[in-house]
Amino acid sequence: MVVQIGGGAAAVIFLGIVIVLGLNECSKGPLEPEFPANTSDEQKDWLRVQHRIQRSDASLVDVSRDQQGLTIQYRPAADQEPPYVWSHEMLRIVAGGLAALNNAPGGKQYRLVTVKAQVQTAPDHYVDGATLVYDMSGFDAIKIKQRGYEDFVDAPQSLTLTAPGRKVATEDCRGMEAGYYPGFCERVSDAK
Repeated sequence: MVVQIGGGAAAVIFLGIVIVLGLNECSKGPLEPEFPANTSDEQKDWLRVQHRIQRSDASLVDVSRDQQGLTIQYRPAADQEPPYVWSHEMLRIVAGGLAALNNAPGGKQYRLVTVKAQVQTAPDHYVDGATLVYDMSGFDAIKIKQRGYEDFVDAPQSLTLTAPGRKVATEDCRGMEAGYYPGFCERVSDAK
């Protein structure tokens, strides 16, 4: 069966997609943070980096920097519903945060990004689950590849799991999402 869509119908569909994407972006808040008076250009770039990463998802609760690079704290939302898969959701959100960093003015100066990911062990109780370190020097090259963001976030430079993080990730990697991030799951199975 061949379905043909006329120009008018295609325009309406395209307009609908643009409206949905626009509403989604508006719900995240303004693209630019508010700057205090007399803020230097360097400080504005840093505030933009923080703001854009945290704007990409509310689960990225903190962004800090030091001489080693940038650190992003991930804490899963408390209201997750089954079939919630911690590893899959964390990596998906981290990919979005890394893309926001790369696209922020001044963001490309941060070559080493450490993600501290927490797991929820009880209602309103979170513990450290994983530390992932990414070398951002190859990030721009992934934009032209299919599954580029997923492949990049799937292969951190280093991965360290705590006992609770290993337990949850091992369960996740046995489930239906295991094939989506095969590199991460392989590293989980190899972790001691």
